[in-house]
Amino acid sequence: MRDYAKEFENRVAFIRDLLKSSGAKGVIYGNSGGKDSALVGILCKAACDNTVGIMMPCASKRNFGEDMTDGLAVAEQFNIETRTVDLTAEKELVMRRHDAQPEGDVEHRPAPAHAHALHHRRGRGPSRRRHRQPQ
Repeated sequence: MRDYAKEFENRVAFIRDLLKSSGAKGVIYGNSGGKDSALVGILCKAACDNTVGIMMPCASKRNFGEDMTDGLAVAEQFNIETRTVDLTAEKELVMRRHDAQPEGDVEHRPAPAHAHALHHRRGRGPSRRRHRQPQ
């Protein structure tokens, strides 16, 4: 039979070890209002009091309704700080670009900023590669 209390403590210990080894002073996670992000928030808060859940709704009734309500309820119950970043304008911009693009045409973009941050954090320094747009 599974020992859920032991599993919980093992996961919390893993997060604490990761924070210590990385030198991070806290945790920021995406709070979607779903079960997975609820569990992540609960584990992170148990491991580190300095935990912030970021909610990022984007132009849907579900994002601004049920999902936000669920996410805020879990955050309140476990005393997790929450911030909201409304991504509606960004979603609309992406959809306009997508709709304006000829079918089958692929837009090439540089790697996201977080990929460079991970590369740098792992001691390899800033990426020297230049991402070039196709001609």
